[in-house]
Amino acid sequence: MDGPALQTTLDLGKCKNTCFVKDSAADTNLNRVECPVDPGLVRRLLGRTRSLIGWFHHTIDNEIAQRILETLHVCVKPFHFSYSRDEWLIEWFELNRLLGASHFYMYNESLSVQVACLLEHYRKQGLVTLLSWKLPIVTKVEIRTEGQFAAFNDCLYRSMATAGWLVVIDVDEVILPRRERTLTALLTSLRASYNPQTKAPSAFLFRNAFFYLRWEDDPEAPAPLVTSRKTRRWAAPHALKNRSKYALRPRDAVELGNHFVWELAPGATSIGVPTDRALLHHYRIACEYGGMQCLTVPSTVDRTAHRWADELMLRVAAEKEQVARICPT
Repeated sequence: MDGPALQTTLDLGKCKNTCFVKDSAADTNLNRVECPVDPGLVRRLLGRTRSLIGWFHHTIDNEIAQRILETLHVCVKPFHFSYSRDEWLIEWFELNRLLGASHFYMYNESLSVQVACLLEHYRKQGLVTLLSWKLPIVTKVEIRTEGQFAAFNDCLYRSMATAGWLVVIDVDEVILPRRERTLTALLTSLRASYNPQTKAPSAFLFRNAFFYLRWEDDPEAPAPLVTSRKTRRWAAPHALKNRSKYALRPRDAVELGNHFVWELAPGATSIGVPTDRALLHHYRIACEYGGMQCLTVPSTVDRTAHRWADELMLRVAAEKEQVARICPT
């Protein structure tokens, strides 16, 4: 890479019992390690009790750096129970791509043959990183949902060098802006409202609303898509940090949780997004506690997803045509 690299010295005495991470998954075309490096140049502090010290810093030209800042990647918890919703998954992928996502990190504990083939199709396009996820889990009481927290944080550090934004959602969830057409435009707008920009939050939380698939189809659905047909949702979304999901600047995070960032870098902050700006649409098949009682909660019709229906239908049809030629039925 052109341009001088920063080189300074590191006083080990000042950094005792401090651990920094070196991003081993980084694109070598975008990063160069120069050792030793002053601790002020190191971007990520992970802990204060370990003796291992690693150093890294990025030498990225301004054009590439700006392109990375506008890039949005998606983290998904491990697939399990032979996940088999291949048709819905195409719709989910294509809607998220319309919303600005350019790469997806996924973890395979168990998949159906059809979904495995579909993910291979997207992997060959450079859209998916799919990792085998066979952990020695003794009991699910101790390790929740196939080690999802380990997966989220693996995703965080894999994406850190190449993603300006990271979205953590499940494959039955989509974050939909109310005004903008893409999540990247929404996030840019939210940050632009802060002056100076250094005060802008590094993570944005989105409140959850269930769109139960057992509720009736919308008679005004513009396309035969789940997101077009299922428009009835909870009238009152969940509170923040209760089933919420989020988007964050990965370089400003230390540790991720499921519904919010567990630890941000020093000085970084997170904030909730008002529901008139965006909402987490959670297309859930069954009531979360079993039975049918959830279908009686106060509800309202929300047709926000119809804004993308026409373009989404074209993309879904095109992908289904390709997948039909290469994947078993």
